Formats: sequence, structure tokens, C-alpha cells
Amino acid sequence: NTCRERCNDYEFDERKYIDLVYKNTIPNLEIIELLKEMSIKSIIGVVSNSPKEWYENFLELCQMKDFVTVSAISGYEHVRKPSKELFQIALHKANVSAEESIYIDYRPDRIEGATDLGIEVYVFDGDIIGLKNKFNEAI
Repeated sequence: NTCRERCNDYEFDERKYIDLVYKNTIPNLEIIELLKEMSIKSIIGVVSNSPKEWYENFLELCQMKDFVTVSAISGYEHVRKPSKELFQIALHKANVSAEESIYIDYRPDRIEGATDLGIEVYVFDGDIIGLKNKFNEAI
């Protein structure tokens, strides 16, 4: 609706926009494989500001439904990162403390809630080796 309101006389095609988002979502296969490996010893969760339909599509596209066991998604929870509340929801669903958790994001502007709760944060800059090392240090 916001897009529709901002477009004035332009007719916004919501379905076309959604199709473009789905079509242009490219999974990072290295990260997905790493998360799959980590799911053997760890709880894997997703904290995201996604609409619920986009999140469901993402899980299916990335073939992550089998190992993502916790989801705190703004489209379901009606709160957005960097709010502490979304991270608290994830911790509660996983039944873990902040000190037992690692949060990874590629956007530093979305981590404040996690750091405020004491969750260890790793800002992913494309360095998959660094990410693997961070996981290995944690377990």
C-alpha cells in the first residue's frame, strides 16, 4: 500500500514487483552449506525483516526448511530489526540465552538489538572463511 500511495498517478503492479523480487533472489550457496553443517551441532534460526510470503519463498528457494528450526520474522511478529524485541522472540523460541547465541547480519544498522541483549554479533562482509572460523570458535 505504501508503494501504491507514493506512486501518485502511476499504476503500481504489486504482482510484477513481487515476481521480480522472487526472480532476483540469489542464494549464497556457501553460507547455506555452512548453516546446514552447523545445524548438526547448533540450532539454526532466522531473524528477518521480511514479509511472511517472502520469507516462505526464501526458505523454499534456499532449501533451508529442513535445518532452520527457529524463525523470528517481522511479517509474523510485527516488530522489526534492530529492535531488541525481535531478537528476544528468537531467543525464546530457541530456548537459549543471549550468551549462547551468535547473530550474523550483513547490515551493521540492524544489529543493535542483538548487541544490547548480549548476543555475539558477526557482521558478514563476504568472508566465508572468517564466518566459518567464528562458528568454530563458538562451538
